Amino acid sequence: MTKKYALITGASYGIGAASAKKLAANSWNLILVARRTEKLQTVKKEILAAYPELDVVILTQDLANIDELPTFYHNIAKQYDVKIWDNNAGFDRTGDVTSLDFETVKGMINTNSTATAILSTLYAKDHEQDNAQLINVGSMVGYKIWPGDILYSATKHFVTAFTEGLADEMKKKNAKLQVKLLSPFVTQSGFEKIALGHDVDYAKEGIKHNTSEEMAENLLKLIQSDKTVGFVNNEFNFELLNYKLMK
Repeated sequence: MTKKYALITGASYGIGAASAKKLAANSWNLILVARRTEKLQTVKKEILAAYPELDVVILTQDLANIDELPTFYHNIAKQYDVKIWDNNAGFDRTGDVTSLDFETVKGMINTNSTATAILSTLYAKDHEQDNAQLINVGSMVGYKIWPGDILYSATKHFVTAFTEGLADEMKKKNAKLQVKLLSPFVTQSGFEKIALGHDVDYAKEGIKHNTSEEMAENLLKLIQSDKTVGFVNNEFNFELLNYKLMK
């Protein structure tokens, strides 16, 4: 019997690593993708220590290198039966738009938006009539414009529109593939250190937030549901919705 896998990009830390551990606890073999091999190896070691019966594959890939993504995808498709594809990778640099350098702008758009669109399109073409799930990780700021974080907001608006639109397209075609959107709010994940350039002690500063483990639990709820959108609202309640943008 062919092994079935869940693939997670951005799996080296934060929500991605927590999601990998949550899916491992639910008997999923894993393909973990990120730029940093050493961190992926650490996550793999932790998972196999708890679930030695699983197959955990690590792949090093910088998703900002968008010209490499078709080959990256097809190499995976030839070797593995991926039933859950989770486009979780993304990054942020806060600040006024005019303070951002060219490489940051290009990298954020490529990683957050373009890579998501490319990998989603390739996966949807192959799995349209397959009992599989494509999950893109957006953000609460994918429904708002966040002052001081406009470029990141814009990239996540793209993910929101693309994912809800693709989900609707699949449903209208009576496709078996389920396309879903996970939209976190403030999450203590290590993401904030990259975005802000320093650590944030949420508890000490009294900032309401989710943990990465809570978001991984929310991801599992979304996977197990028939809904399209999993959204953390302003009260940090997790809502499962048919659509949010396309009401």
